[in-house]
Amino acid sequence: MQVSFSKRIARVFRGSALPLILLSAGLVTSFSAQADENFSLGAASCGGECHEAELEVWESSPHNASFNKFDDPSDELTEKVEAILEAVGSDDMTESPVCTNCHFTMIKETADEEAFADSGPSCESCHGSGSAFRDIHSDQDVDYDQRMAKAESHGMIRPNMKFEIASNCNGCHAMARPEVDGATIAKMIDAGHPIKTEFELVKYSQGSVRHRFYEPDTSVNAVMTKAELEALYVEGQIAQLLAAHQGLQKSANDKYKTAMQIRLDDAKANLSAVDGSAGFIGSPSLDSAKALVKSIEGKDLSGAVGGKLPDPSDYKQ
Repeated sequence: MQVSFSKRIARVFRGSALPLILLSAGLVTSFSAQADENFSLGAASCGGECHEAELEVWESSPHNASFNKFDDPSDELTEKVEAILEAVGSDDMTESPVCTNCHFTMIKETADEEAFADSGPSCESCHGSGSAFRDIHSDQDVDYDQRMAKAESHGMIRPNMKFEIASNCNGCHAMARPEVDGATIAKMIDAGHPIKTEFELVKYSQGSVRHRFYEPDTSVNAVMTKAELEALYVEGQIAQLLAAHQGLQKSANDKYKTAMQIRLDDAKANLSAVDGSAGFIGSPSLDSAKALVKSIEGKDLSGAVGGKLPDPSDYKQ
């Protein structure tokens, strides 16, 4: 089978692209972005006058660079992708939802158009499909807090929603997207798709993809305080534990189960000192995860996290 990276791929990088993600690192176009009712508009719709600084960060990020390797793949990469595509019954990365889930931002201007691969992971990959909330989010005639609340109700995942963003990240970095069934995951892994266990939210989000341009000085890409990093770390571990627990339920593939078990055990150990975590650890669910996230809000987590925060020199670049 001859792999195709699709003619659509040549339409990418028309000068735009920026994500407003807080985290991400090598991932994903939100699967919901491909749903008929909600769809991605592309990084350009977030950029322009609004998020120029974030755009600059994105342009030098691994998310941006990831697209180039598929635009002009090496022989070795082509061979690997070809085997995986054949395993999932496709011959085009940009037309297989299994691939576009994580590797591309699939965009269109209107709901009745056909989506195409505009870039690698970008804004909507982590923050949700822009068609649902962009105009609400950008309406300067409405009070800021009111329009942000309304945008959230329409699916926008804001940077302060650390657990939700971490869940998106785990979906791709840990092969835990709920839309991909266990049988498909097994086929992908058996065909050579890598599965890694080392993704950790602070390490992957605070290096080259960090884009924290906030008031009072929006010219500065602000570094998180230790307390902020600790909260990010804990919420990342909550998302990791839930994703690993759910992953173990859906695939019998030995490599996948081994990876999920490692991630599950690591997260359990890392959360064990967090007050109120026992219920979630013992019976992981979305409801118990959100309850734990709510319970730690504003609390001092330094004792629970201890020396687990990664050294900045180890941040993903």
